Amino acid sequence: MAEVNDRLHTPVVATVVVALWIELLNYLNIYQGLSALLINVIAVMAVAFIAVALAAIVMPFTRPNLFNSAPAMVRASIAGVPWLTIAGVVMLLSWAFVLYVTFATTAFGKVAPISMIEAFAVPILGAIYYLVIRLVRERQGIHLKAAFQEIPPE
Repeated sequence: MAEVNDRLHTPVVATVVVALWIELLNYLNIYQGLSALLINVIAVMAVAFIAVALAAIVMPFTRPNLFNSAPAMVRASIAGVPWLTIAGVVMLLSWAFVLYVTFATTAFGKVAPISMIEAFAVPILGAIYYLVIRLVRERQGIHLKAAFQEIPPE
């Protein structure tokens, strides 16, 4: 596809493919609501990353054994505050801003609650499945939480 045409001295095939792709995206954006879909996807991503940021912020304090068994790079701190917590705060603020912008920007479409519910259905169902399996295994005497007691598991 990147072959350069001898007469035109340009990658003609690649240029045509990119032009067709751009036209397809324009069509999807103008007539099929692609930008509205992307805004919804970005909002869902922002919520997911905010959850990860919150976990990073509190992990050194809620799981000190796990935090202390992490590599030295993860355990580093500045002024007594773990870098992991600082990175989590920066991440939280960044993604909170992205989430705010997705709800505040209406030029490309609006965030629809149904889209967010659909996007979160899989992880929510996965969490429910995990909890049910964990309860079943605990009744059988197998404790799945032991798998998460130490990093790396040895």
